[in-house]
Amino acid sequence: MLSFPRSICRKYISTWRNVNPNEIQVELMQAGLSNKLFILSVPNKEPSKAFLRLYGPLRQTLAKIIDEQTILEVLTEVKLTARIYASFEEGRIEEFLNGQMLTIDEFYTEPIYKKLISKLHLLHNLQKVKPKLLTLKGNETVIISIIRDDIHSQNALIDNDKLHLVDYEFSGFNYRAYELAVIFTEKTISYTVKEPPYFKYNWEAKHYPDETEIGHFIELLI
Repeated sequence: MLSFPRSICRKYISTWRNVNPNEIQVELMQAGLSNKLFILSVPNKEPSKAFLRLYGPLRQTLAKIIDEQTILEVLTEVKLTARIYASFEEGRIEEFLNGQMLTIDEFYTEPIYKKLISKLHLLHNLQKVKPKLLTLKGNETVIISIIRDDIHSQNALIDNDKLHLVDYEFSGFNYRAYELAVIFTEKTISYTVKEPPYFKYNWEAKHYPDETEIGHFIELLI
């Protein structure tokens, strides 16, 4: 299982091409429906670590509004996501970002909200992929823009005082309000389950943000 991650990184990371495969350390981070995630490392090389994402069965069936690679290239330019070292049919190799994954309780706090909102302002107003006007029935118009569409504690890293959002595979054009709905709904979902489908819902009302918390988030956003 580990030979393919080693060989694909040696192929696409130029400074690793002459490294003995056995010297490349491989750690499987997650194996789910949408991705298998690996951290690979080689001491005394630059980069010394890389993040390998191999697409799973769910990822292969996703219908994309605009090409994911195009989104990632734009996000990399404005430093909203990790640098992409290489993309290939089975996945991609990304810059390794240092950081600590947050728990649900750590993520849904005002300090993280403020950092998250600064990211959303950049994302929702990208100049290279500008927001669009969508005309509905009755000639009503609404704005749709690039949204992250999968923001939750397992897709966020905190490095000292800096917040990184990772895993942009569900990004695309949609309503900004939908982004908020996803953020709040994700508070009810646990991704620490080790057996398929690798998540569970916590339907009790206490797990969902109350009106005060939602209202405060929106006030910070606008």
